[in-house]
Amino acid sequence: MPVNDYSSVWFDTFLRTYWPHQTEKELDFLARHLPPPSYRTLLDVCCGPGRHALPLAALLAPAWAIPGPWCRTPLAGGTNNRVYHVVTPVPSDAYVLRVYENHTDAARLRYESAILAALVDQHLPFAVPAPILTRSGELFARLPDAAGREALATLTPFFPGDHPNPGDPARTEAAGHALATLDVALARVTLPAEIAATAPPPMGQLRRRLGLAPDGDPLAPLAALGIPNADRARLAALLHDVEREMPALYAALPQQLIHSDYDPGNVLMEGTRVTAILDFEFAGPDLRVAELAAPLTWWPAHFLGTGREWDVIAAFGRGYASVLPPTPTELDAIPALLRLRAIGSLLHRLARYQQGLSSAESILARVAYALERDAWLAANRDHLLDVVRGWHEI
Repeated sequence: MPVNDYSSVWFDTFLRTYWPHQTEKELDFLARHLPPPSYRTLLDVCCGPGRHALPLAALLAPAWAIPGPWCRTPLAGGTNNRVYHVVTPVPSDAYVLRVYENHTDAARLRYESAILAALVDQHLPFAVPAPILTRSGELFARLPDAAGREALATLTPFFPGDHPNPGDPARTEAAGHALATLDVALARVTLPAEIAATAPPPMGQLRRRLGLAPDGDPLAPLAALGIPNADRARLAALLHDVEREMPALYAALPQQLIHSDYDPGNVLMEGTRVTAILDFEFAGPDLRVAELAAPLTWWPAHFLGTGREWDVIAAFGRGYASVLPPTPTELDAIPALLRLRAIGSLLHRLARYQQGLSSAESILARVAYALERDAWLAANRDHLLDVVRGWHEI
């Protein structure tokens, strides 16, 4: 039967209005509310590109030698990928299925997996999510994502624990201690040359790291989102300052492998014991002290301007410095690295927005946070330095 003109108009215009992040929300709703499947196939009886049926069918036909049927429930907290808690007929067996929507780079995933394998060999006091091999012996499978494109997916064990509340000083200090323990282990990791060659650029090389044009204006899309001219000018000044300051810091300070994304959502704890550190997607070589930029950004985020942020910062720093005290020169770089993290996080989210992977609302939230963080640093830089310089004496 010949395809009529109506079909091409339908698919090329109407269906393109469904952005991937909208489909992700619908898939999470379906996965949460469908009953545990006793079936192994899925029939899509409506016309369309299969933006729901293909990802759901992939979840029903796992690539791993794990007994089925699987019952999968979306896990909250991830902003770059779709993550599911997977329960099998064996009550003691539970897993985490991660569908990567941030990239489709198999070499990058092999790099992450090589770091995890090296950490497992060191028998750390907490778990890390090393992938379970597929039936064919691969580190990952290829599944359709919310946009109908091929996505990489990994299966890892499900670890016990909950995410810590940064307002709890004892747990925050224990989390800082665990991160320093991880960094000591990461400093011992030596990757094969062919794997090490695929490492991501450091955070200080923002444009290379995010695949941005070297001479373009990466903040230009903000104009279409209604960001006021004055706010865009502040963000442009922030980016200019950061790009001017980073070369000297990277020339002077020690570097090593770091986790690079240690926020509370990537930590599991039972009481004051860290049971697992998750999400090594952004791990790679960087400034050693840049490791502190992520937790000092996200752990006190909800307390900025209240005075309570200092308790969070102090607790985390005590825990970290008790294992791996930074040098005075490293500690003096922390304000600049927090500014780098603020603008880098916005540019990362903005790149995802242009790919249809993040909403306009998420961009507005990151803009607000980058401006708030920069204003806080301008008002509190001297006090922050007084606090962090004390960590060298611990």
